[in-house]
Amino acid sequence: MISSPYDQLDKLIDEYEEDSRRIRSDTFMMRNYPKLFVMSAASLFEKQVKKRCADLIEFPLAPIDATYPTLHRIMTQMRSRRTIVDSIFGRFYTINPQTQQEDLRADQFYLLFGASFKTSVESNFNAVLANRIAIYENKITTISAISDQEDYYEKLYVKYCEVKDGLDKCTFIIAERAFLTLKLKRNRVAHDFTAMLNDSFNEIKGFYLDALVYVMAVEQAVLDLTDTHALNLVV
Repeated sequence: MISSPYDQLDKLIDEYEEDSRRIRSDTFMMRNYPKLFVMSAASLFEKQVKKRCADLIEFPLAPIDATYPTLHRIMTQMRSRRTIVDSIFGRFYTINPQTQQEDLRADQFYLLFGASFKTSVESNFNAVLANRIAIYENKITTISAISDQEDYYEKLYVKYCEVKDGLDKCTFIIAERAFLTLKLKRNRVAHDFTAMLNDSFNEIKGFYLDALVYVMAVEQAVLDLTDTHALNLVV
C-alpha cells in the first residue's frame, strides 16, 4: 500500500476516537483536540500545496515568464523561493484586507497559473472525489461481511458509511470552502491558542474530509504544469 502524507491525520482521528471512549470530555486534552486537528490539517495542507508550487517554480513545463506573468512578477519581487511560495499560498484569501472581515476566496490563487487552471483543478477534483468514493465503497463491501461478528468491525462499518455519505454530498464549492475555512480557523488558533473554538472535533473532521479532496486536486493540477521527469531526477 502506498503511504500518503495524510495518513497521519487519519491516525489522529483514530486516536481521538479511542481517547473519547476512555477520557472525560471535559478534560483539557479532549477540549483541545479540535484545535490540534485544525492546526495539524491546515498546516499539512499548506505544506503540501507549497511543496507542489516550489517544484513548479524549479521545474516548469512551460517558461514561467511567458506563460504565467503574474507568478513571474511575484518571483522577480521576492528574494527567496520560500518567500515566493509563501506569497503564492497567501493568494488563498480568508480575510478581506480592507474590511478585515471573513472573505473566503481562491480566485487569485487560480489566476497565478493561467485562465484555465481553475478548470483543471475542478477536473482533478472530480477524479479524486470519484476515487475516494470508490475506496470507501470497497472498504464497506469488504467489512460488511464481518461487521456483525465483532463490535469493532460494526463501528468501523458505520464509520466508513458516514465518510462515504459525506463524500457523496461533497461538491467542488463545498470542498474549496472547507479548505479555506480550515485555513481561517488555523490562523485564528495560531494567534491565540487559548481562544475558544466553537467547532466540535467531528465538525472539524467534516471540513477535513471535504478539504482533503480539494487539496489533492490542487496538488495534481499544479503537478500537471510541472516537468515531473526533471523533478524525479533530483528526488
